Amino acid sequence: MKGVHAEDVGKLVESFNFSACSGNEKFKVRYVPQDKEKKFSKLFLWTMKFAAHEERTLVVSYTMEGYLGLYYTLSADMQKGDFDDLCKIDGGLLAGLFKTGIGEVHMYVTGTGSCWAGEIQKATFKYFPQDFEAYLAKRGALDETEEERKQRQEEKGKRGKEARNSSRGVRNLLKPECRLVRCWHPSPDKWTRKDDGAGRFHYELAFTPFRPSEDDSIILGYVAPPMPTELDDVDILEDVVREFVKSNGGNEKEYLRDVKDVVLEFYGIKTGNTRIAPFIDKQCWKGQESPDQLSIALKKRLEEKR
Repeated sequence: MKGVHAEDVGKLVESFNFSACSGNEKFKVRYVPQDKEKKFSKLFLWTMKFAAHEERTLVVSYTMEGYLGLYYTLSADMQKGDFDDLCKIDGGLLAGLFKTGIGEVHMYVTGTGSCWAGEIQKATFKYFPQDFEAYLAKRGALDETEEERKQRQEEKGKRGKEARNSSRGVRNLLKPECRLVRCWHPSPDKWTRKDDGAGRFHYELAFTPFRPSEDDSIILGYVAPPMPTELDDVDILEDVVREFVKSNGGNEKEYLRDVKDVVLEFYGIKTGNTRIAPFIDKQCWKGQESPDQLSIALKKRLEEKR
């Protein structure tokens, strides 16, 4: 991006569908690689004129692709040192299995507000999730072709360490049927739902005043942890636990119970397992309502030998 020629700025702006307008006035946008303090990079700038005490409404719009790939399932209130503590539970088994999932994530950087002249008296962020969440519900946790599904099922049927270690085994649990959960920063409970009528609604996040920092960026993520949706998925988890114990030691019976209880908790079934409580407390999905996705047979399998 450094060294973009003037004639290419227009194409760059167009690639993001970027525009800055006030009423009927559309501002000419220029590009700079970074600000003078080198705090921010790849900036779109424009010039606005204000009369004394004039208030103007500025509308900025642009399009950006999100991130699709592995993403943490950890809650937004994670503190320094929490991650290390989670990795100590069951020798790191739970973190290795469930701290990431397949995710679709979008970020809005708010830290740029700190370079504005004067304090931002009030900032209200609005998020309209219905159309995007409807798309995700139709698509599933990920796109998968028939060939990819066939390959996954063949891989899933293999036994032994080669196919069932913690990385490849868990990978085979990620599929369109996995349940997507909101992984937002700030967390969903910090947003206020506003009804717009006719079945439409949006969420708002308001600050008075707004003092943005680098840690205040808004993250709107939807993540599917590798949780079982079928009976033979439990076989994979059991094989992963046994391979983990062979390599790292530990109490196999307790580890198996803990892994299955994490799955039950994910589906909204309380287990009372105090060993896993610190791990559950730091998951983004804790407290989110779970749809009825757990079959009677799968629930029975997960609860056996409690």
